[in-house]
Amino acid sequence: MPYYKTLPEGATPSTPDLRAAAYDMNRKQVVRDVNGRLRWDQDRSLRAALSVETPSSQSCLRCHQHNLGGDVYVDAKDPSFMPSTRARGDRYPRVMHPGASAAPPTRRPGTCTPPPAWPASTATPPRVTASSRATHLPMMANDLPDVEVSCERCHTDAPHEDESRTARVLNEHGAWIACVTCHIPSLHPDNVTRRDFSRTILEPEQGLHIYHDVEKLTGPGEGLAYVWWNGDATFLGNPIGDSPDGTWRFYTAPHRWPEWEDYDYEGWYERVMRPAAAAGRPSKLYAMKRFNGRQHIDLQNAGPFGGMFVPYNLPLYYRDGDPDAAARAEMEKPMM
Repeated sequence: MPYYKTLPEGATPSTPDLRAAAYDMNRKQVVRDVNGRLRWDQDRSLRAALSVETPSSQSCLRCHQHNLGGDVYVDAKDPSFMPSTRARGDRYPRVMHPGASAAPPTRRPGTCTPPPAWPASTATPPRVTASSRATHLPMMANDLPDVEVSCERCHTDAPHEDESRTARVLNEHGAWIACVTCHIPSLHPDNVTRRDFSRTILEPEQGLHIYHDVEKLTGPGEGLAYVWWNGDATFLGNPIGDSPDGTWRFYTAPHRWPEWEDYDYEGWYERVMRPAAAAGRPSKLYAMKRFNGRQHIDLQNAGPFGGMFVPYNLPLYYRDGDPDAAARAEMEKPMM
């Protein structure tokens, strides 16, 4: 973004946080610092400091565990990838609930391998890489825009390495079919495809109200959709792209407001989106996770594709389970 500069955070993540092999995750709990502010505590023990090594995926996931399924998922094949879930804190256990997940459990680019060329002797605070493909990762920061996060970065442009004819054909397909299209044939059973934020249910163990998950679909054509994508996206994260021969057409909006029943969605795509898609990078066929949500919107700021979301006051939302009251409370803030 223009005029954006990453601020130094050297005092926040310590070296053991990022590099210690023997790190006590039970120390990751909220404490009050000398300035009276709340922050995450850390394991700064001598034991942790003496175990410093080159960072691994497991050490990154001490803070970024949502990439592998959120607060309630533990992979039985290798629980070491879920350190934050397994050790919740001794004195003030961290609250765990299903809604904390930003994604269904899966190994994503950037979380399956340790950062390259980051020796244990380096004391520089970590910087976050993202991707030039707009919806590739759920992390919002991009401190290293010139560092691409992609399958090809680790697996090269010709990932099928044997000398067979099949491998050669598959490598040729990589020019117009993305890796995820074949390598993610289905989603985890807990994958959410429709979530209703306007209704809450009580999680008795945690004493929290969370949103209601309506549908959990996992298969091709249900939880997964296949679209042509050039790496760019709309404001709401919908993929922009076009098939190489230009024959792909915009789908009709599945849920239309009565006021927009006669809106020409296909005509809008031809006028607005097809030129944008053609002006971008070449599109590939991608597997995309479907997701639809229902929540409060601003009816004074609405159009044929919906309205501007109204945020919830999350402490009230989780505590009382009243989405209407939580939305009203948040709308009273000066920034709104």
